[in-house]
Amino acid sequence: MQQFNSTNVVFKSTRHACVGLVCAIGIALLYKLNNFSISSLLNFDFGSQYLNYEFDRTLLRFLNSLLAVGVFFIVTRDSKRSLWSSNKQILWILVLYMLIFGMLKIVFLGVPEFLSTMDFMFELYFNFFTGISEEFIFRGLLFGGLCWFFSPLKSIFFSSALFSLFHLRPSANISDYIFWFVAGLSLCAFFARGGGLVILCVFHFLWDQLHYGLRWPDANGFSYITALILLDVLFFLWVYYRYKPPSYCENHLRQGL
Repeated sequence: MQQFNSTNVVFKSTRHACVGLVCAIGIALLYKLNNFSISSLLNFDFGSQYLNYEFDRTLLRFLNSLLAVGVFFIVTRDSKRSLWSSNKQILWILVLYMLIFGMLKIVFLGVPEFLSTMDFMFELYFNFFTGISEEFIFRGLLFGGLCWFFSPLKSIFFSSALFSLFHLRPSANISDYIFWFVAGLSLCAFFARGGGLVILCVFHFLWDQLHYGLRWPDANGFSYITALILLDVLFFLWVYYRYKPPSYCENHLRQGL
């Protein structure tokens, strides 16, 4: 079987790549379908339904992160390549993205209010584990595993589509799913062009913390989400087509894809 493997994720074998793909989907579904209360299961009671809920969702994210990281190290080899950035320019591009992202939020949504200390800390812990779990699941295992069988471009689109579906929720609309899809495109491009999982976890955490760790006004929401979609499309095209894969990637595809 042709092994494209044109990212910096190197699986031990085709069987390990298949295991990684199955586990990535399974871990994601485990979080989405898991609606039982861990606090009740462990006989913990923090005195309010709100605190119990925050404890449950944060602990689930923590367990999600442990599973994703554990599976990743089991099925891959030379994991150091995947963890640390080999292209330092990607780091500065991520910094530029965050600066533009912050300015867009202020321009379209206005000046945010700070959450209470307790709410802020809950969001901090939750977003920290979210960054780790989602990057190891969708970029490390899913995108890396798909690249073992398909071209990088097809793998980017497949994994981004699943990344968008993962954010399925009753309150979301079509523009939200388009945004999560193009966000997956840009994150995969950053990873495929030499951005390590560690820096992507930090980037994902900072993005979520800026988005959810503050209370933003809801004005001009449609214009704001449209601006974010355009931002991610531009960064995907810039990074994916401007930069080459890391020099140590094996079996690059023909036609420069």
